[in-house]
Amino acid sequence: MSVTIYMLENEAGLRYVGSTTNYKRRLYHHGRMNIECTSVLLFIDDLKVTHTVLETCEPKDRAKRERYWIEHTDNVVNHHIPGRSHTEYQQANRERCNQQRMLCYYKKKAAAQGKDGPDSDSISGE
Repeated sequence: MSVTIYMLENEAGLRYVGSTTNYKRRLYHHGRMNIECTSVLLFIDDLKVTHTVLETCEPKDRAKRERYWIEHTDNVVNHHIPGRSHTEYQQANRERCNQQRMLCYYKKKAAAQGKDGPDSDSISGE
């Protein structure tokens, strides 16, 4: 059984890279607006979405090949990158992780004082 590495792209240029052993079934599920998959971002505003097979590979190489295409493709919306360690995630998302830590700190501090904590917008400065 081989694995298909594929890309979805909308008219705005946003891209999603994925992998599957059943390409037709997977495309069907993307089109059904699976909200647990970041590819849902491609389908907003009724933009046309095209699909392309990037390559096929052996199952043992799946994570490595999918990660390669995610890291070498512009404008990807993927949040999950196969094979990425927790440390790599933190380095790539340092500012967001720091904001989450600050939010957690202030909420705990406010709870200890019996007050409501700040919302995430007031922490991020938006």
